[in-house]
Amino acid sequence: EGEPVDPLFKGVDIFATLQFVKAEALGYAIAEGLLDVGVDVKTLNCEYGAGQLEITIAPQRGLAAADAAATFKTAVKEIAARQGLRATFASKPMGGVKGVGNGGHLNFSLWEGEKSAQHDPKDADGLSRTARHFLAGVLAHAPGLEALAAPTPACYARHGNWAPTKADYGFDDRMRCVRVKADPDAASDTSYFEYRAPSSAANAHLVMAGLAIAGADGIARELELGPPGEDPAAAAIPTTLPDALAALRADSLLADALGEDFVSWFLLVKNGELAWLEKRTGELEATGLDDAAATQAAWNEMYFEYV
Repeated sequence: EGEPVDPLFKGVDIFATLQFVKAEALGYAIAEGLLDVGVDVKTLNCEYGAGQLEITIAPQRGLAAADAAATFKTAVKEIAARQGLRATFASKPMGGVKGVGNGGHLNFSLWEGEKSAQHDPKDADGLSRTARHFLAGVLAHAPGLEALAAPTPACYARHGNWAPTKADYGFDDRMRCVRVKADPDAASDTSYFEYRAPSSAANAHLVMAGLAIAGADGIARELELGPPGEDPAAAAIPTTLPDALAALRADSLLADALGEDFVSWFLLVKNGELAWLEKRTGELEATGLDDAAATQAAWNEMYFEYV
């Protein structure tokens, strides 16, 4: 109910072991507990923000990956609660309404059975034609995908702060919408895409569905990639939730493939959240909070506990 958030640790000490030791009991409990339910934690460390942990989990095929992400989130919140803590995947629970927040980057690769459909050792960059078409499709639909990748107003605090503002890509470039990991001389299973638009608040099942739809369209139409890096021709990504919802509705291929029932209900729920947040922010401002503090308090009332 708008109470201040007290982080488990403070300071910008990414990867610092002296910082992580403050959260090690929680971290080890998460790693051990998740392994019991088939989710393998690969890395766990302090990140940039106060109280912020970065946890990566091992890849799985198809829907099992999204199922693992959902299990992971619920388990982390339950394990934290058992230790008298609260864990949240809300995008910006503290530190103002702009700046670095919680990301939920999705790393993925393309396969045909046990053979990589992404890696091509004969290509100068190590990327197959299929992978290039798939990525071009993702970028072509990136504006419409943003509503799935960033489903709350707080998600948009991240834009321009290690989160993309353009539908672009780059090789090992963390400033782009999609970071490409590829090397013609490396093993085929080391090639992957990192879709950096998703916030931690995103639903992995919806993000994966959107990526599959967009990528398949790129393959079907044999879309070509523009140049990597900063591309003036790259489409802008919506920087507010209302704009993202409008982009989703305007993307007829995405909307048709996701289904009218889903899109209508998704927009109805999100517009309902926006209306409640506007009303609640006004109420909190009336108590003397400034706009930024009232906005963040309203975000936390709606999202902190359940996201």
